[in-house]
Amino acid sequence: MSDCETLETQADSLDAHAQSVLPLCSPDLSRSLSRSLGDLSARRERVRQGVAARAARLDEASGAVARFHARLSDLMTWLSAAEQGLSGAEPVSRDLGVLANQMDTHKVWGPPLSLAFAAALFSLMLHFIS
Repeated sequence: MSDCETLETQADSLDAHAQSVLPLCSPDLSRSLSRSLGDLSARRERVRQGVAARAARLDEASGAVARFHARLSDLMTWLSAAEQGLSGAEPVSRDLGVLANQMDTHKVWGPPLSLAFAAALFSLMLHFIS
């Protein structure tokens, strides 16, 4: 049983006890207590609704965090693959012919990784905008 359920049970018990005491009181005191009990019931309902709304927002935020984590993992996988590919590559040459060959080599694996990177970046951007 959660803390909220325990408190809810205790509040219900106190309310039932107060309702049973009302007939034993004078009419004026009974009306006053009745009004106070009604106010307390209304407050409890507002708190209950607030807790439910917060729980829904937390569930939504938890889902967003899970989606963000998955996309971040995809980005990290892509970065690791790119790093491995680049770590084995020769340094950038000053010779234009060699440089052109290096550019062609990177074009072979560049576009798919670039698309993955763009997709991950777009996902991250959407996360921070929403």
